[in-house]
Parts: sequence; C-alpha cells; structure tokens
Amino acid sequence: MTSRLPGTWQEPHRDVPFPPQEARRLWTEEAIPKLKSVASTFGGYITYQDLGDHLFEATKVRTTSLLPRWIGQPLYRVLDYCEGQSLPGITALVVQKGSGMVGPGFNDWFRRRNRGPADNEVELEAFAAEERLASYRLYCPDVPDNAVPMPTPQLARAVHTGTMEWPWAPPPCSGCGRPLNFYEPCPVCI
Repeated sequence: MTSRLPGTWQEPHRDVPFPPQEARRLWTEEAIPKLKSVASTFGGYITYQDLGDHLFEATKVRTTSLLPRWIGQPLYRVLDYCEGQSLPGITALVVQKGSGMVGPGFNDWFRRRNRGPADNEVELEAFAAEERLASYRLYCPDVPDNAVPMPTPQLARAVHTGTMEWPWAPPPCSGCGRPLNFYEPCPVCI
C-alpha cells in the first residue's frame, strides 16, 4: 500500500494536509507587504516565480500545484485588499520572467476600474504600468517628478528596438534634458 502525500502542507509537517483556503489566506497576507516593499523602489517589480518562492519561504506553506494553478487566488485577494483600501493595484508589480508583462489575470483589475477587459497585451501592460507608477508614488520616496508609466526592462528592450509601441515617451535626463531611453543612464551627467 502506498501513502498519498497532501497537495498542500506547512513545513515541517510534509505528511499533514493543510487547508487550501488557509494557505491562500496566509499567502495573501504575506504578498501584500512584499509587494509594498517592491513598490518602495522606483522601477521595482518581481516575477511570479520569485513571489511564489517568497510566499513559500515566509509562510512555510507549500503546495505541489504548479505556480500558474495557485498564484492567481492570492493575487486576486490582494486586488480585493487594494480595492477595499482605495489603493493602486500593486499586483501590477508581478510580471512574467521572460516577457516582463503582467499575466492575463491582471485583466480583473482592469475590469474593476471599469475599463474593459483589455483588447490586447500592450493595452493591458500600459494599464499595468500606470498602476506600477501609482504604486511607486505611494510607497517610494524617490519617484522623479517627470516619471511616466514605464515598461519593465524586458519590455523596454522591445520598445527601444521598435518591435513594441509604448504610449509614453521616456522622460529626458533631469540634469541636462538629453533624450534618453527607458532605464538608460545619461552619458553626459554620469
């Protein structure tokens, strides 16, 4: 006879089932301060994988479910928190590692703001960039006055090469006014 291990557990009790609803509650409670911390750095973001790893480590609650199958529920609950507190959608800081874009679940926040769903990824990502900027303005003391909604560094490469259109131009250097690309240091003012 083989034993069946639980799908969700809390370390160090790997063989004791942990209620999934309680796991989602703990992950949500831990995600909120983590995302506020990410927002405290201008231009900050976190990947879904890094957030998932953080939630596992901080709560000691783990699951055998694949990341895309469980991370959405805590993030929806974070959006419930943001809506209840009249805060920006801080889940906009959570992006896919390869593309640097928010996942399709962020459309929930888009709908909550009476804006859609987004017609395409670029529209959704531009909305997410607005929410990231609003989050930085709330939690980061060092947001430049001329800041605009920015793509993540991965997306910025596509914007710079012209393979993706972005609705905002990068702000010029605040020191000399030279035009810059997103995330580019000014070669004159360095």
